Amino acid sequence: MTRKLLIGSALGALLAAGACTVQRAETPSPSGPSTFARAVTMTAIPDRITQDGASQSSITALVIGPDGRPLSGISLRMDMLVAGEPNDYGTLSARTVVTGSDGTARAIYTAPPAPPPPANTSVSTVSIRAITIGSDAQANTGVTADIRLVPAGIILPPAGTPTAAFTFTPTPVSVNLPINFDASSSVVGTNATSITSYSWNWGDGTSNSTGRNVTHTFLSGGSFNVTLTVTNDRGLSASASQNIGVSTDDPFTGDWISSPPLDVGAVVGQQVIFNADAVETSAGHQVTKLNWNFGDGDTTQPTTGYLVTHTFARSGTYSIVLSVTDDLGRKKVFAAKTIQIGSGNPIPSFTPLVATGGVPVTFDANTTTVYGGATIQSYAWTFQSGTPSSSTSGPQTTVTFPATGTSYTVTVTLGVVDSLGRRGNASVLVTIAP
Repeated sequence: MTRKLLIGSALGALLAAGACTVQRAETPSPSGPSTFARAVTMTAIPDRITQDGASQSSITALVIGPDGRPLSGISLRMDMLVAGEPNDYGTLSARTVVTGSDGTARAIYTAPPAPPPPANTSVSTVSIRAITIGSDAQANTGVTADIRLVPAGIILPPAGTPTAAFTFTPTPVSVNLPINFDASSSVVGTNATSITSYSWNWGDGTSNSTGRNVTHTFLSGGSFNVTLTVTNDRGLSASASQNIGVSTDDPFTGDWISSPPLDVGAVVGQQVIFNADAVETSAGHQVTKLNWNFGDGDTTQPTTGYLVTHTFARSGTYSIVLSVTDDLGRKKVFAAKTIQIGSGNPIPSFTPLVATGGVPVTFDANTTTVYGGATIQSYAWTFQSGTPSSSTSGPQTTVTFPATGTSYTVTVTLGVVDSLGRRGNASVLVTIAP
């Protein structure tokens, strides 16, 4: 018989606080355990032995971590119970066991001698309980495996071999799609009372899983021979296999866009719209989850949905990644795209860039670029021609450069400040013709 128990600090806190009644519950299978608890499985094979002082049963405890992997180095204390109370009815080869690299720890139970008449004709049950030792001990009420002690001389009827069978959904199977495997259609076998273990071999090189209902994800395409082996309480086993084809076809079509476009970019404080309306999955199904990663670590703004907006707080180049999932659990991570975010400072510009010496020229800065709906509040012009600079203000200014009879250049500098207090500065060489 196989049972499981949740062992976690959160459960321990509830028990200690006395805030509610916590009952023992089946944990998820080792292929997909709870993220806050360990899963402990106990198995006794065989779980029916003769009460003759010599017959033995092999006790195995399997400890699976929150990530679905076996846990090594976990210490467990094993006790014997009769009718739910501690009772050294028989012997255990070890009272403290430690899990190895495969997550298992083992002990051998030896049946007690037969009792004197008339009690030597009744069947009794002893439970082997395992409790973790350490910080989780208070949260762990133990998980047990039962062994039926059959009086000597009583012959159990021959047992039949179990029949292994399983189904899986959804289909078709594709890479990175979680598949649910269900072995509840397996048959225990004649004169047996239960299936005590389910072992799954995925045929893809990954670790085996245990449990009647498990989930497995194939990480590569191809054909994989999945084998289920079941064992009943009489120690008899049987296996069933199915070849499962795993497709690498991408069911998703379409792509996402942004406004302003990625090749145009945006500036700090500017709202950027990201649109994935064109993303679809295969016919008859729908995209159920869309998750955006904008590469700036900001989690205060929306990151899910077909249409999201995002404002970047700092200038730089950001990598945008969209991940989608459909109603079958199929997933896709779109290739990253980058967007350039500017500082948002105004960019001064003006015309003309050529003037004639001795002739008044009017410079016009109305071509200056501003962002985020701001306006230019001030202009500062500086003209340098080898003599002390002269300055003036306003979007337009008129100046006359000296006529020298030859061409020369002067540096014209324009500084601007916008309504958000952001500054921009540009220096340009202007040619002065004779």
